[in-house]
Amino acid sequence: MKLSADLTRPDSRFQNLLSLRAATYLGVAGALLTVVVAGWPQVGLVLGCLSVVGLYSVYPALSLVWGTRAERLTEWAFLGAAVVSIALAVTVSGRWLALGWALHGVWDLLHHHDRHVLGLRGIPPWYVHMCWIWDLLAALGLLLVL
Repeated sequence: MKLSADLTRPDSRFQNLLSLRAATYLGVAGALLTVVVAGWPQVGLVLGCLSVVGLYSVYPALSLVWGTRAERLTEWAFLGAAVVSIALAVTVSGRWLALGWALHGVWDLLHHHDRHVLGLRGIPPWYVHMCWIWDLLAALGLLLVL
């Protein structure tokens, strides 16, 4: 567990792996890829649902490594938003995936190290930055494509 604790230190290489500029570029590129794939006939909705599962699994998985009990409970409870988003996308309209992506973008902002509100602490600033950009842009694009 020492290694996982070291990853959360502000001076660790993991915390400073990417610049915010590089994280922004990755977020925009990821959002574009997400929207393009979601628009593919026959497989777009399935891949979109799988992407939401993956998206919502990152923080809970990290909480198993370095989170407190309260942080783990918070992160795992938020998985319910993914389940609702996917259920609505499959039963009502694929556009509900956009809700899942948008809610996760807000969730990312709640993890920001300068103004952490709830959930897992120690998430690298570059990761939070990349994810909220990716999530919110993907949500907007999915509303247009689905």
